[in-house]
Amino acid sequence: DQLGEPVGINTVYFGDEVVLHGNDLPVSEVPGVMCFAVNELIDRVPFRSNIELPTRFTSRKGPEATQAVLQDLLDFAQGREDSLGSGQSLVAAWKEQRLRERMLRNCELLTRREDVAPELTYRRLERS
Repeated sequence: DQLGEPVGINTVYFGDEVVLHGNDLPVSEVPGVMCFAVNELIDRVPFRSNIELPTRFTSRKGPEATQAVLQDLLDFAQGREDSLGSGQSLVAAWKEQRLRERMLRNCELLTRREDVAPELTYRRLERS
């Protein structure tokens, strides 16, 4: 534990093969790790709470998508250095915010019957 947080809570992973049988998919199973799928084939990414697509930050893939996510983390961290005394790291606070937003969005996607976002395909639901 660091700052009273479990190991892995401060980890953000970027994988370009976060698909079924892809070599990056097992990383998403590590407790506390937030995994971003920056691969080209987003329709093959499993629909899980610990795997996130960078589509909220950019439409790009690969290193450009990684850069966009890291820029959001940097923007979140700027001006919040004083929150380090709260017992939660900045990365953990950012991940918590991202997870809350993502879970709300996923609930909306699953309950909406029309105009479903393109990232929610049958293939992704099937793999969830």
